[in-house]
Amino acid sequence: NIDIPSAMNYTDYQKVYVDKTQTLEDWQKTNLNKSAINGKMSATAKPQWAERDKLKILSKEEYRELRELADSNGIALSGVKKFDGSPEVVRETIDALTKLKSQFPKVTDERYKLTLEMSNILGAEDFAVTHGRVITLNANAYRDVNLLRIEYQNLVDMGFFVKNTDYRAIVHHEFGHVVTDVYKIDPMQIACKITRKSRLETIEYVKTALSKYSAKLADGSEIIAEVFADISTGKPTEFSQKFYAEVLKIVGGVEQ
Repeated sequence: NIDIPSAMNYTDYQKVYVDKTQTLEDWQKTNLNKSAINGKMSATAKPQWAERDKLKILSKEEYRELRELADSNGIALSGVKKFDGSPEVVRETIDALTKLKSQFPKVTDERYKLTLEMSNILGAEDFAVTHGRVITLNANAYRDVNLLRIEYQNLVDMGFFVKNTDYRAIVHHEFGHVVTDVYKIDPMQIACKITRKSRLETIEYVKTALSKYSAKLADGSEIIAEVFADISTGKPTEFSQKFYAEVLKIVGGVEQ
């Protein structure tokens, strides 16, 4: 069996797996760079992640259990078989996505599944990137959760990411991008409705009301992602509560 990235089309499959005119690594670099348009969660600097350790790759039994858990919850896995980190990290991510997608049922349909992908070729400063329904986590960062926790907390302390969140909010942040793409949401329109300010004033507002990262893009795409991260804390800001309520109204989601 081989793991094929869910975003790969048949033409690229032919090149990589049949004709072998392109390596999988080269394909991933090109396509993950393109996917940054949809949502990339990055740090301000390049952390020094631990080196890969092929001796610590998940055992067949560990991978089988994770695959069964994901399948039972309608989630596809990609690249997890070669992940050299803790299976518990993958398990908690699957659990988080399972709960999230129960509130937003359209993220999975008969043709497309919500996909969790682990990749070793993301930039060192990138925690994750999302393309459509595919959430790609940086396997290099998730290899050592203690180091990831420290790096993420440093950014929280700087106000770069949402207060009171930890590394587990990364997947919530990325899921916000999935919801935006699947439901065709205009996050800036929602934000301006709540603040009753102009787009420029709203961007300035969320820098302090939410996080510096939420103001990164003018279209508000990082606002909704950081709102989802904030909601994960259980004690979100008033802005996030109002924003999330508006999202649920639009998508017909279920508040839990």
